[in-house]
Amino acid sequence: MLRYLLDTNFCIRVIRDRPEDLRQKFNDNAEALCISDVVLYELLYGAEKSQDPPKVRRG
Repeated sequence: MLRYLLDTNFCIRVIRDRPEDLRQKFNDNAEALCISDVVLYELLYGAEKSQDPPKVRRG
């Protein structure tokens, strides 16, 4: 199975802008998408530095 490693900037765009067509592709191919530990911690760090960390973590 082909897998896609997503980078931080791409993840942030999807989380922030919530483009409907892209979200549908994510949902349709969720098993093929992955992120590295670095991306995970960058996203968590950014959420903690935001004005409302619990809300940002929930997405």
